Formats: sequence, C-alpha cells, structure tokens
Amino acid sequence: MKVSPGYADPAVRSLPPIVGTCLRSLSCPPALLPFLPGTSRNFGPPRRRATLLDYFSRYPGELRQIEPATPAPPVADCTHLRPYLARMRLRSLLPPAYVFTLPQARLLGSAGWIVGENDTFLTEASFWREPDYPEAFSTHWILQRKRSPSLRHLPGRTLSLASDFAIGGFGHFLHDSLPRLHLIEKAGYRLRDFDWLYLPRLESAATRRLVATLDFPLERIVQHDPAHDLQTDEIVASSYPGTAGHMPAYTPEFLRRRFPTGAGRHDRKIFLSRAGSRRDLAQRSQIERLLLQRGFELIHPVEHDAIAACSEARCVIAQEGANFMNTLFCPPGTQLLLLLPEWVDLPYAFTAAAACNHRLHVLETRPLGSDPQGLLTLDLARFTHMLDTHFQ
Repeated sequence: MKVSPGYADPAVRSLPPIVGTCLRSLSCPPALLPFLPGTSRNFGPPRRRATLLDYFSRYPGELRQIEPATPAPPVADCTHLRPYLARMRLRSLLPPAYVFTLPQARLLGSAGWIVGENDTFLTEASFWREPDYPEAFSTHWILQRKRSPSLRHLPGRTLSLASDFAIGGFGHFLHDSLPRLHLIEKAGYRLRDFDWLYLPRLESAATRRLVATLDFPLERIVQHDPAHDLQTDEIVASSYPGTAGHMPAYTPEFLRRRFPTGAGRHDRKIFLSRAGSRRDLAQRSQIERLLLQRGFELIHPVEHDAIAACSEARCVIAQEGANFMNTLFCPPGTQLLLLLPEWVDLPYAFTAAAACNHRLHVLETRPLGSDPQGLLTLDLARFTHMLDTHFQ
C-alpha cells in the first residue's frame, strides 16, 4: 500500500523518485506534534489525537455505543491450520463499536481521517484504532502529511463511510467501509437523513453495483479528490468495524442482508481468478485445467459478478486478497480453499471465514522469484489431493 500522491507537495513529486520517496516518508514523531506551529489547516498532521471517550468528554458532540465489546469469531483450531495461525496475532476480544456526531469537523484524505476541535484526530475511526496493532501510531500515515489541501465545504449533515485503503482495495471497501453503515443504521439513522455521503472507493463494476443498491443520489456521494480535504457543518461517522485483521460476525450478516444477490441456488463450484493481477499463479493454466475437469467455474471479477457467483456457491477456491473477500456473500457452511502467500500475517481471511461460519482449508503459496508481489507457485500434488478430498 502506498501513500497517495495527493499527500505530497507537487514540488516533492517532481523530484527524482528516490528523493521524493524519502521526503514523502518523513514523518513527525507523535510527541512533537503539539509543539508544531499553526495547525494542520496550514501544514502537516493534526497536532493532537484522542480516543472517542476522551474527546467527547471534553468537546461538543454525541457518542453512542452501538455494539459492545465481544469475543472475536473463533477461528477453527484445526491441525492443518495451526502452522498458519502460529505466525498471526489473533485477538480474542473485539472492541466496542461507536457512532458519533460532531460539528465543524474535517475529513482528511481518502481514508476520511476525522479531525475535530483543537486540531484533534479521532484515532478510533481509522485502521489504527488500537494503540498496539497492527503497528505503533508512530507509523501512521497521517504523520506523513506535509501540505494541507484547500477545504471543500459540505453544508448540512454528512455521513462518512470512508475507511483506510478502501479507495485502493475492494476487500477493504467490503469489510471496513460498508459495514460502518450497519452501525449507522443500528443507531437509528437512514441514508435519507443525510445531505452528503463520503464514500471513497475503488472504481469498478462491483463497487458501482453495490453503491447503486444504496439508493442514495449519486450526485451527493462524494469521492476522494486529492486536491481537497472536506469541511463539514456536521458529521456522523463510526469507529472502525472490528479491528485490523479481525471482522465481527455482523459484517457478513449485514452484507448479505443489505446487498442481496444471487438466485437462491447453492450448488456452484467457483474459482476466483487473479489473472492479470499482482500475485497471479505461475501454474494458472495447469490449475485451471484441473479445476475445469472437476466442474469448477472460472470467475474473473473484472468480467463476472463474483458476488452473485459466491452467493450461489458451495465450494470456492481463491487466493488471499480482495478476491477472497467475495466469499463474505457465500452461504454459511461453504467449503473454502484459501491459497495463502507465506508472508501474510494479518488473519483477515481466517476471521472472515469464522465470521461466516465457512469450512476453511489452506494451501500455502510461495513467490516464484524474489518479488513477493510477483508470480506465486504452489505444490500441484497437494492441490490436486485437496481438491479430490474436500471439493468433490
């Protein structure tokens, strides 16, 4: 994941790539933020940060707890999964989820980082909601902000469903961004209550279909514009759903209810292809031949409706990543085979399968060369055995 060019001064972007990269990556130590002159309206990151409970104990607005702290959906402790889970940091408890309202707030960047009074960043609305996971706050991208784009004013009431990485990854749009609407609606709001909807997202056929289902005026759905931050009269937003790498059980339940699809059949055998994308399979032609011989359909999300296909599936094979997250729409009990790169350490796919009550199997993949984002290879003999054992 890369910092958007919109966060760097144009003069920085015009420098040689190595120099520009170094300058973009420079960040201010969090302890020094309150001592910087001016505010983040002028330059740099917000000068302070606060938890939601701390912020709303001192400043105007409303904070409501919508979901209590709850045990994380239990990841099956199967023998064949233990080697993969051993390298991952699993949470046993998911933090409570909140919906909050505050006046005169700013939304920064495609992640919709929320800044309220006294130049205070509300950390719990972002991917970095927890102080120790996945990395320290000192690595937060907000600390890399240099210039402050001009502000676009959104009059009235704005709902933000923005979330870190949703503009560059379909998976994050599905499991980090859209489930915020569950919290908003459970708080008693309806989309018609808002004048604007801030919903930065990857532009694709799948996201267009999902956004159309919201039944909200397209001209009032605001995409990210790197040239502007947003100034709102009033904002309604939520804390990050679950926590990084872990999704709560309400995520798949909400997605299947709020975005219904499929024809009610549950008999399809699906392979979600990454053909033409990063981390494609070096043996893809051989793998596809094995799958076709066993009655699988080859689904490419660019060409097909992967969500509809998954909603009718009884077996799905997919590589770890955005494609795999289409399985959130699979019926409970679906057999899944996750092709997992050896370097992945966030348990998104495992907690997604647990939240959905799917039956998960894993086969590890390895880079064919030195680039972990390049072609991947797997053990074809083990793959064939797994197909014939679990995916008939």
